[in-house]
Amino acid sequence: MKVVLLTGSHPRHLFLARTLHQAGLLDGLLIEQREQFVPKPPPHLNQTDHDNFIRHFHDRDEAEQKFFGNSSDVSLGVPVLKVEKNELNSETTKKWIAAQKADVVITYGVHKISNDMLEAFRFHSWNIHGGLSPWFRGNITLFWPFYFLKP
Repeated sequence: MKVVLLTGSHPRHLFLARTLHQAGLLDGLLIEQREQFVPKPPPHLNQTDHDNFIRHFHDRDEAEQKFFGNSSDVSLGVPVLKVEKNELNSETTKKWIAAQKADVVITYGVHKISNDMLEAFRFHSWNIHGGLSPWFRGNITLFWPFYFLKP
């Protein structure tokens, strides 16, 4: 069975890629370059919320580095395609995925895959994510609860 992972560029995303590879379950890797890992606080916050916002994202960055390691190392010996958000559902990406001849495609930490992209292939797919669904939908369900100060 050939497995291709479509994932983000943050430490937790690449940890999954390394884990699948170590288990012999990774045959291709698409990495979407994600947003800045430590965002700037919104301007409307009071001082306490501003300080907590900064502390939370600093602590998250520190924890991801501690538990998941270096997010830049993707030398796994499998085909790798790096894309920006606007390239995720492109013809180039479709062709790359098709060339991998995957039996299973796993998505974790990428933006929404278009229906056109999903319908173009004959594979099983599995979308995994963390977060507080259904209250915070989308691809950064772990981010929004803290951004809106509702952890």
